[in-house]
Amino acid sequence: GLIKAQVRGVINKNKLNIQAKTNIPVEIREVFPSLKIDTRELNTKGKVEGELKISGDINNPKIATKITSVGETEIDKISFQKLSGDLDIISQELTIKNWELIPSIGGKITGSGKVKLTKKDDSFSIDWQGKNIEGEKLATLYPQELPFKVGLINGNYHLSGNWRKLDE
Repeated sequence: GLIKAQVRGVINKNKLNIQAKTNIPVEIREVFPSLKIDTRELNTKGKVEGELKISGDINNPKIATKITSVGETEIDKISFQKLSGDLDIISQELTIKNWELIPSIGGKITGSGKVKLTKKDDSFSIDWQGKNIEGEKLATLYPQELPFKVGLINGNYHLSGNWRKLDE
C-alpha cells in the first residue's frame, strides 16, 4: 500500500489481529486506494495520521481506525482546521463515529453515520450537529444560489444521498 506505518500483529490461519500506526502523515487521497476503495469522485486534500486495527476473518476483516488531521484538510469543497474521528470499514461499509470537524469558515461539526463503498450502492447517511457555522461562507462554496441570507448554522441535521454525486 501507499501508507507507511509501524505494524505489529498476528495472522493465525484465516484470522487477523494486526495493529498499525502511521510513521508520517498520509495524504487523504492515498488512504482509500490503499484499502482498495474507489473514491475518485470525492475531492480531498490534506494529510492525516492515525492508528489502524485489522481483525477478524482474512476474507472479510474489520478495519478500525482513529484518525487526526495534520494541518488544514479539505473534503469536497470545505476546508477544515481540524478533523478527527473513528472510522470502521466492514464489508464495504464505512461507519463514522466520534467525528469532530472544525471548518476554516468557523464553527464546529460533530457527527456519525454510514457510507456504502460499493459500485452498486454509493449511498450515505450522516447525522451531524453544527454549532456556529458561517452559513453565508458555506453557501459560497457551491454553485447553487440561495434565495435568502444564511446566518449562523446551529442544530441537528441528517444528510443522505449519493456521495459520488454531491454536486447534483
